[in-house]
Amino acid sequence: MDASSAGARPAERFGGLHVSRRRDDRLTRIGGSATGFLSGITDIGAMVSRRRAVTEFLLGVGALVVRVWSRQVQRRREDIQDPPDTSLAGVIVGTGWQIAYLTAHDHDVGRIASSRLRQAGYVAGAVVIRRRLFTDAFEEGFNAGELVGLVLYRLWNGIVREL
Repeated sequence: MDASSAGARPAERFGGLHVSRRRDDRLTRIGGSATGFLSGITDIGAMVSRRRAVTEFLLGVGALVVRVWSRQVQRRREDIQDPPDTSLAGVIVGTGWQIAYLTAHDHDVGRIASSRLRQAGYVAGAVVIRRRLFTDAFEEGFNAGELVGLVLYRLWNGIVREL
């Protein structure tokens, strides 16, 4: 797909940053010059639309409700082994992890959102860390914490505060 068919204007130079804008003036990409890893954090805006933020928030709330409901069902059934306990430390770490990831993704820190290769590298690294270091209880808590982090982050950055 070329730039003209996507409704993109020609790229602009803004304070040493290469900024591409779409027809609706929503910032779609920030790429810095060789100013370092954090060159993507700016006050220009975020890479996520409000519609996407609200959708992610609603999906996160739905997933959290289904998760809590399914854990209650599992505990009531006698033919299913008890699910592992949820670690409070795992919930806290998972919440922080997800908020940090969403912040980096929304502001394209280190071009994590604009480069599929970097995003794949991040996911692969996260999977290796989780498989080697986490116990079952911590993993349960971490997974729940990721949902909590998604809901909290999208509630604040997307619903309460526009991106």
